[in-house]
Amino acid sequence: PILTEKSFSNMAGMKSVILALALLAGVDAKVYFKEQFNDEKWESRWVASTFPGKSASDMGAFEWTAGEWYGDENDKGIKTSQDAKHYGLSAMMDKSFTQKKDLVIQYTVKHEQKLDCGGAYIKIASKADQKSFSGDTPYQIMFGPDMCGSTKRTHVIFNYPAKDENLEAKSEIKCETDQKSHLYTLHIKADASYEVFIDEESKQTGKLEEGWDFLLPKEIKDPKESKPEDWVDAKKIADPEEAKPEGYDDIPAQIEDPEAEMPDDWDEEDDGEWEPPMISNPDYKGEWKPTMIDNPDYKGPWEHPLIANPDFKDDKNLFQRCKDCAMIGFELWQVKSGTMFDDIIVTDSLDEAKAFAKETFFAKKDAESEMFDNVEEERKAAEKAEREAAKAAKDAEEEDEEEEREMLAAIAHAGDQRRHLAQVAAAEARAAEESARAERERDRARRRRMEQLETRLRGENLTNEERKSLNELRLDPNFTEFLRLARLVAGSHHAIAYTGAGVSTGPGALLPTVRHRSQPPCQPSLNPPYPPPPPYPPTSTHLHRIHRRAHRCVACMA
Repeated sequence: PILTEKSFSNMAGMKSVILALALLAGVDAKVYFKEQFNDEKWESRWVASTFPGKSASDMGAFEWTAGEWYGDENDKGIKTSQDAKHYGLSAMMDKSFTQKKDLVIQYTVKHEQKLDCGGAYIKIASKADQKSFSGDTPYQIMFGPDMCGSTKRTHVIFNYPAKDENLEAKSEIKCETDQKSHLYTLHIKADASYEVFIDEESKQTGKLEEGWDFLLPKEIKDPKESKPEDWVDAKKIADPEEAKPEGYDDIPAQIEDPEAEMPDDWDEEDDGEWEPPMISNPDYKGEWKPTMIDNPDYKGPWEHPLIANPDFKDDKNLFQRCKDCAMIGFELWQVKSGTMFDDIIVTDSLDEAKAFAKETFFAKKDAESEMFDNVEEERKAAEKAEREAAKAAKDAEEEDEEEEREMLAAIAHAGDQRRHLAQVAAAEARAAEESARAERERDRARRRRMEQLETRLRGENLTNEERKSLNELRLDPNFTEFLRLARLVAGSHHAIAYTGAGVSTGPGALLPTVRHRSQPPCQPSLNPPYPPPPPYPPTSTHLHRIHRRAHRCVACMA
């Protein structure tokens, strides 16, 4: 169709009518409660409560703040500020109301602390004692996010007086879990339907009657009816004409491996009787089952006849979820604090709620998101720097520990060396002591041998072996023994003397010899055999001569 000037005029008129209707709707909208927490007097409008059975120390305090990231630093809200605390806070509406048409509950929630366990829901209730407002206080609507562990849901709970129960929605609605602000909206419509929005995005919609167990079922199973005994509901049956093959059950599941052979090193006396390993029987087909065929008598599943529920009572005012509502509040438990609440509105118009969201939530949303991203970047950078510093400190500590270990190892090594040197010194001392003891033993042996020789010299001539031993004694540094022996020999009953111009311990030294008394003093004697010794015992004159010559010989050697 061709648009004429008249058409444009008509379209402009229609827009004016639509705008007027919208304005009238806005004027007609009722706001039962609104709170933005933008003034310091907010505490005069809200009352903190202490739960029955709890003390003031069990209760947490709300902090008035714009939060750690925000779209407007002058736009503030309230935030839980203490971990592992209960929180009770409520405010009265200007006047109580009973829902006559739509009802909209809307507010914003921000979990700055990455909430892991705690509630963030809001309650609408009739007038009650605000000082003791708690989980025991009756309420009519509970709406909002709640998280703990794997449970992350948006509660929509209605109290239904006909059953005197608080009814949870049958279908779970997920909640947001990040650290930014989110707008939660519950819209209860006058046609007994509902819709839940998060950030104005629809999350669930339907009829109240279907979403909650408000009413008893309209129909129930007829208690007078039951399934007939001859009712056939087996769709398949075993083929009656098929029989199990003869000998089917005699086929074993496993048989001996026909290719297996007894090992060559198998010893039946030690290893027992050899048995071949078992393998699956290729002829075994499992438990026999007959072929299933369609049941000619099948009648289909039996359905229990339904009748009208005599106890069913319809509720024409099912949409009316608020009756004499006069109070709004928070009754929470949080393990980790840091949840913010702001921009609350209770109204009978979804458009009014959307307009309020546009002025508040959406006006701040982008700026808050940008600030959050910047804060996150700074936090991540700080955490990275902290990790790097911690790593550097750890590396330095490990390096210091390594140096300390090396130092301790060096000290231990030095200690080992000192102990080794001490052990070596002790070993050397023991060796020296052993050597000294051995030398003493050798000295004692030499003395014993000299004594033996002296004894022999007193009684008989020396043998060649004894002469050799005497010569070895002459080479001993301790010559005093040699002189003592000479003196002893001088006093012997033999007419024996030591000859030689002197005594030398060098290689060319003269061997000591013995001579008969008839030989001249201090003259080398001939090698053995010697003349026979004089008769024993000698006479006194004979002894005197021997002693005199022996003394001359000793004096000669000296």
